[in-house]
Amino acid sequence: MSEIVSDCRWQIERQRDYQNIQMPGPILLVDNDNESNLRLTEFLSGNGYSVVAETSGRRGADLIRAISPILVIMDLILPDLDGLSICRNIRTIYDGPILIITSRSDEFDEVASLETGADDYLNKPIEPRVLLARIRALLRRVPFYQNATSISDSREVVPNGYVVRPGSDELQVGRLRISMGSRTVLMDGKAFRMTSGEFDIIWYLASHAGQVISRDELHHHLRGTEYDGVDRSVDQHISNIRKKLGDNPRAPTLIKSVRGVGYHMAR
Repeated sequence: MSEIVSDCRWQIERQRDYQNIQMPGPILLVDNDNESNLRLTEFLSGNGYSVVAETSGRRGADLIRAISPILVIMDLILPDLDGLSICRNIRTIYDGPILIITSRSDEFDEVASLETGADDYLNKPIEPRVLLARIRALLRRVPFYQNATSISDSREVVPNGYVVRPGSDELQVGRLRISMGSRTVLMDGKAFRMTSGEFDIIWYLASHAGQVISRDELHHHLRGTEYDGVDRSVDQHISNIRKKLGDNPRAPTLIKSVRGVGYHMAR
């Protein structure tokens, strides 16, 4: 294990020296397709990211614990430990974004991935520019990118062009208290662990408490792209949040559904 970590750290430092940048951690790419790993590593490195690629699911799970990647891109189909099992097991110790990639197109896989803690899901073959857009949308939720400076239009600009809306660091909505700085969600003083996607949605709804937010708007906020009418990631994240907070999906009191429109958080 120590040899794997040492080799990964050497890869990261070599990429940083080449790019002359400083990142808080690498992107970890776990895919048993060596050719795909090489192609995506070159593309992402060319766009300013440090990347560590791994083909083994078990070694990938170990690396998540060892090197604290800023984001994980992981295939569902791996030779020794499948992506769903990894996602389920490491969510107790890793809060960063997880993007699942797979050549399977079964809707069950997408739902299962989101239920076990993934933040986003892409089918292969992957168009590099689409992947880059998804990565940028996911990294907008990482605290490192929120240490920004104000500019004239009252937005905050951060490395690689990410933009974060300004506002209070904490929100209080009824029994719910949410801290952007620590990325924590508390209900009646009890803390609940959220994935980055779940946190991003609950923060957005809480900051617009009492307003109806369309599914299109939530999807755009979450992924940075327009809603295609098919993607279920927003609905699945809402379902996960309700389960964690004990908000009955049949008669929710916290996050309510507005049929044919979207959701709103009760004040």
